[in-house]
Amino acid sequence: MANDVFISHSSKDKRAADAACAALEAAGISCWMAARDILPSADWGASIVGAITGAKVFVLIFSESANHSPYILREVERAVSQGVPIIPLRIEDVTPDASLGYFLGAQHWLNAYEPPFERHLGYLVEVVRLVMDGGRAAAPGASIRPSPRIAQASAAAPPLRAAKPRRWPFVAAAGVVVAATVVAAFLLLRPGSPAAPAADPKCLVTVPSLADASACRTLVDQSPAWEGCAASYADGDMASRERQARQLIAAGRTGSDLYEASPEFREYGAVSHYWEMVGLCVAQGDVSFPALSGATSFPTHYWQATRSLRRDIGSNWSGRGQALPDFLSNLEALCQRYKAARDKLSPGGSRSLDCTF
Repeated sequence: MANDVFISHSSKDKRAADAACAALEAAGISCWMAARDILPSADWGASIVGAITGAKVFVLIFSESANHSPYILREVERAVSQGVPIIPLRIEDVTPDASLGYFLGAQHWLNAYEPPFERHLGYLVEVVRLVMDGGRAAAPGASIRPSPRIAQASAAAPPLRAAKPRRWPFVAAAGVVVAATVVAAFLLLRPGSPAAPAADPKCLVTVPSLADASACRTLVDQSPAWEGCAASYADGDMASRERQARQLIAAGRTGSDLYEASPEFREYGAVSHYWEMVGLCVAQGDVSFPALSGATSFPTHYWQATRSLRRDIGSNWSGRGQALPDFLSNLEALCQRYKAARDKLSPGGSRSLDCTF
């Protein structure tokens, strides 16, 4: 069944998303949230696409974590392509990177980072209702004013700690964003953890999450750089990374948070996302497999070295034991294609490539 509002958010911002959802639904506006509304047996991607297509309004809970999420970028792109009105609710004082900014530049931003967060929710309800009725929202970049009609659900929601305003510089290059200043974050691990080596900036690029034929050709052209990124990461201390990932998940972090926003694992997320998108390009038919295999080799060392890390992150995507069923499924399928091609070229030639997830 269609819902009025699709709420897009990073798992790190679940409390803010829950509070926004509670305020909207208390006002009679139905909401859809992936973690709450996708049935265990349902296809994750198809459910999200269907929910966005059927929504009247798309509310984006925007934060630094959301800014780095390839999955949120994919959802925003889908909303734009379907003509669903987008209301970005900015809960941290950060500027969207070039990829998100391309889609959100003309949207009406609602700034809700001045504490307390809860006092802004009544006006969010008013804006959503206005957009649903075909009206116009506040001017782009406007701060949300306090509403005289704050929903009871907003008042009852647990208080959220206001984020300290932070702005990160970004550099746009070839349609993607290189977060050069994030490199330093790799040196700032939690106390007691060994310092991680700084990542090459080209290994922190955010590639598109919905690829057309042109974007796919660009991705293939970039493959030599990403082969180097994959090999470099696989040569690192994987045992320490696996231990750290398990410790963070045991402490309450989600796999999606590690993959999308954690400075300790952002390089892993960026490299994996690149190869996942290349796999999608082949699956969509935008790049032929012969053309791809003629241009680049499968990142065998990376695939096999990161298997345990991949399982830990994917099987705890939304929380302990809450898996993302199709996590890196395009990359796994790409592995199978390379394996079959090797056997066709030379019987038994694929023995060194284990595509087990």
